[in-house]
Amino acid sequence: MILSQKKNKKIAWLIAINLSTLLVLMPVIFLLTRHTYDAQGANIKNFNTSELLQNTKDINLYEQTFYARNPQLNSILFYLKNENYHNDVELSIIDQDTQTIVRHETVRILSDDNMQIFIWDFENISQSQDKKYSFFIMPNKKGFSLLGTSSDLYESGELFINSDKQQDLILAFSFDYYSDNLFSILNKRLGIYKTGLFAQAWSYYLLYLLCVILIGYISYHLSLVIIRDN
Repeated sequence: MILSQKKNKKIAWLIAINLSTLLVLMPVIFLLTRHTYDAQGANIKNFNTSELLQNTKDINLYEQTFYARNPQLNSILFYLKNENYHNDVELSIIDQDTQTIVRHETVRILSDDNMQIFIWDFENISQSQDKKYSFFIMPNKKGFSLLGTSSDLYESGELFINSDKQQDLILAFSFDYYSDNLFSILNKRLGIYKTGLFAQAWSYYLLYLLCVILIGYISYHLSLVIIRDN
């Protein structure tokens, strides 16, 4: 009888340990093997919250400032309308602290009466974390306009058209970072909107570990009950 109880407990512990190990390994493997992007900005959800930016001249210089929270900044998405011509548009990113151009490219935008989504992919800016940038857009021909949205959707940047600050409007845009795995993104996201103990990523990891231990403990007792009933 005693040997049977010891055997049942051993089996129950093996089930509990295996389940707990699985609960730890699955998210770790997912976070290490997933190559993904983290996006910020004011990407609009529907066009009812947006409007075409007013053209003050035939050809305009648009400047949208933004704050990069992560390293490896590597693309910017925005919306445009290019009605009359195939337009060569100059795109630039300037580091506001050093006033240096960190990325520059001239792209060909085809004419289209409909709104277009444009994604500017560039070589990763590895040291972009905690830096403020200016994103410049300058078309070389007329008939070019951008989509704007409420400044409430992104409060860490401002929009200028020909150096004139736009009130209550910013560019409808988003910017992405590349990450080899999700751990770096998770560490920055956890606790970003919390205070006190839960403002730190480690507190969430500890809470998750305690949940795993609790699940293991419960599964141990459930396994014992199931083994005894059988």
